[in-house]
Amino acid sequence: MKNGEFRLPIAILAFILILGLLLGSFTLYNKLGIVEPLSKKLYLIEAVDEVNIDKDKLYNIEIKLGKLNDVQKTYQEIITTIETKLDNDAYQLKILDNSNSKLDELLISLQPAIYEALASHQFIWLDEHLNSITEKMEVSHLLFVDDENLYIQLIDADSYIYSILERPSGVYTKTSGGIK
Repeated sequence: MKNGEFRLPIAILAFILILGLLLGSFTLYNKLGIVEPLSKKLYLIEAVDEVNIDKDKLYNIEIKLGKLNDVQKTYQEIITTIETKLDNDAYQLKILDNSNSKLDELLISLQPAIYEALASHQFIWLDEHLNSITEKMEVSHLLFVDDENLYIQLIDADSYIYSILERPSGVYTKTSGGIK
């Protein structure tokens, strides 16, 4: 046998071995360097009941929240915690709640009013509208607004639903020709 006959199988074997080591190292880094520390930090937030993080192209983060007094504050704390480990475009966040059919149907029926308020920035009108509807259904609600999101909490006894909607990013500036 010649020395050159064994080089190709050895090269293929070395390539497979190195590829396996790299993939294993990346998986280990991902789990021990990102997922576990992030999960531990998220569990430190008082309202967080469960955390599930999976990695696909993005990190898919599901967080089950308990009953809250202020979903806006908790959501911002969650986002701040996540972004200490991940870039803001490297993850998708899904907030899970404890809804029931009454709250689900109510939220669906409120969608036109919610999206109209988002488009026209009429949040006081939306709050009044929510008051009139939730009183009739014996459901309580909380409405929060900031520069980025609209937060709606609907509460029916032990059931609750949190809806966090991104506000349109249209910037209005006054110019000599009107509003841009």
